[in-house]
This record gives sequence, C-alpha cells and structure tokens, in this order.
Amino acid sequence: MQNNMKLYIKQFLTLSFIALAFGSCKKQLLDINVDPNNPTTASASAGLVLPNALEVTASIYNNPVIGNNGFVFAGLWLGQVSYSGNYAIQTENISYGITSNFGAGVFTELYDNINDYDFIEKNGITQGNIFYQGIGVLMKAYNYQTLVDLYNNVPYTESLQGTANTKPKYDDGKAIYLDLNTKIDTAIALFTTASGGGNSITGDVMFGGDASLWLAFANTVKLRLLLRQTEVPTQQ
Repeated sequence: MQNNMKLYIKQFLTLSFIALAFGSCKKQLLDINVDPNNPTTASASAGLVLPNALEVTASIYNNPVIGNNGFVFAGLWLGQVSYSGNYAIQTENISYGITSNFGAGVFTELYDNINDYDFIEKNGITQGNIFYQGIGVLMKAYNYQTLVDLYNNVPYTESLQGTANTKPKYDDGKAIYLDLNTKIDTAIALFTTASGGGNSITGDVMFGGDASLWLAFANTVKLRLLLRQTEVPTQQ
C-alpha cells in the first residue's frame, strides 16, 4: 500500500511537471507553425506586394494568351500582328462576333492587378511614404486607362469594394479619362517630392527605387493619355 502511494505521488508530480513545462513553452511551440511565405493582410506591406504587382503588370501587357484572347485581338485589328497561314484563328477575331467572354482574361487580370496597387497606395499612406503612394496612384491609372481603351465604360467609382459591392456600376469612359488626368497629376506631384529625398522603398523591380525615373514615367503616361484625347473636340 505504501509503495502504491509513492507511485501515485511520483506519477502526479511527473504529470504536473509536464503540464507546467508545456504551458510555459506552448507559445513557442505554436510559433513554428507561422508560414513566412504566406503573410496575412496585417503582415503584408507595400514593399512585399510591389515586386509581384509590377511583374504581373508586365506579364499582362506582354503575354498574348491571357484567358482566351489576351491582347492578340487588339494587335490583329490594328494590323500589328498576324497569324501564320496554318493557324486556325479564333472565330471572334475574324468575325468581330464579340461575346460576353471575349477578352475576359484581360478584364479580370487588370482589375486584380489594380487591387494590388490600391493596397500599395493605401499602405503607403499608412506608412507616411509618398513614394509607395505615388506608385499605387500611377499604376492604377495606367491600368484603368487600358480598361477604358479596350471596353470604354467600366467599373471605376464603385470598383475595388470586394464583397461589399459585387455589382459595381459602370462609369462613363470619358468621365474616367478626365479623372485619370487628375490622378496622374497627383502621382507626378508625389514623385516630384519623393525625388527630393526622404522616402525610400524596397521591391521596385522596374526602376530600382529611383523616384526621378518614376516621375519621368508618370509624365509619359500622362502624355499618352492626352494623345488619346486629341481626336475628341471637347478635350482639345
């Protein structure tokens, strides 16, 4: 009986020690389950999102097979590209029989990319970093201009709301163009200030964090926007 009592006491003390030890290291044990390759929204930053956003932009504009059509249809219609003689051209491209799915890949990819730049802009504001903010503003305008050029009326003022608004209204393409002028002017002002120093960024795979190059690019994008409006009498 006495031996059994000693055994029970020994087992109780052992279990108590294990419980205390596990309780003290529980936090450390669970910490190893945090995957650094899958950051949450709270842990993401403009510097982490920027390189992928820029790479995706380049892929969209250079990949001829996004979705079913990519930008091939535009190149064909403008006479900039041509299929070889033994290639079966998609019916829509030669008949102009536009369906609801025509160019859907470009539409979806551009909005997904715009959402990344919206995050970069807002994160830049939160950080007090006008350089990131300027990139977000400019690249959103860059993609929105392409959307208007391709589709005319597109979601704009009610876009990027996620599940809060799954059916945003389609704004007038002309009105969007006018607002994009203002947005690009904002980006130009931000880059002008950033080029004077004080703000540094990471993840800039396009211009290596050189604000003066971003400023030059912003002016070029605005010039393109203005050139597209030269044939509109009310905008001359």
